[in-house]
Amino acid sequence: MADETTPKIIIDEDWKSQVQREKEALAAQHQGTAPTQPAAAAAPEAAIAPEPEAAAAHPGAATGQASSAPRGPLPPASLTILITGLVHQTSMLLEETLQLEGPARDQQLDDARHVIDLLQVLEDKTKGNLTDDESRLLSQALHEMRMAFVAVRDHPERFRPQTTP
Repeated sequence: MADETTPKIIIDEDWKSQVQREKEALAAQHQGTAPTQPAAAAAPEAAIAPEPEAAAAHPGAATGQASSAPRGPLPPASLTILITGLVHQTSMLLEETLQLEGPARDQQLDDARHVIDLLQVLEDKTKGNLTDDESRLLSQALHEMRMAFVAVRDHPERFRPQTTP
């Protein structure tokens, strides 16, 4: 009777063989030989080759190698991370406008305005569903990005480095 109430534990061993295949493929890649099993069979998404331009722009991209520094785990998805990501994107676009003139500058400003509009849409669509902290963060981010946009658009000379003779 004790066996009927005890839950049955099922151990998935497939992941072990997948890890072993990946280790072998990596070792073979470092030695310059072909892996014992093609990487495409081990991981179908790895079979997609990057565009030649992307491979040239990012060394190691064609071989699937990333930076040598280990990356920690990603934080859990949250509204705070989404907001800060949009703020970062807007800041980068505004910073790039300071180095541009003419139509390219106008395009960067339009892109920054679009991301600010996305923050506004986020605020409108989440109204009443946010915690006080989230609401305050979104409102403050929206205000700061609007003020930065106006300052960069109207007075870019304030942000450009001053050269001294």
